[in-house]
Amino acid sequence: MASFGPPQLELVHLRTEQLLCDSGQRIHHVYFPTTAIISMLSTMEDGSSVEIAAVGP
Repeated sequence: MASFGPPQLELVHLRTEQLLCDSGQRIHHVYFPTTAIISMLSTMEDGSSVEIAAVGP
């Protein structure tokens, strides 16, 4: 089993509609929203988008 050091948590402030990770990009950070909801969107063939997941309080 992998051994990790102590968590390195940092409070960050996000802007409305801020892109956290684009499709195909490697994930570098994990977010634990405390006062907001973070959504995952999927772009349809016609260019429209649909929310496929949400996380937050």
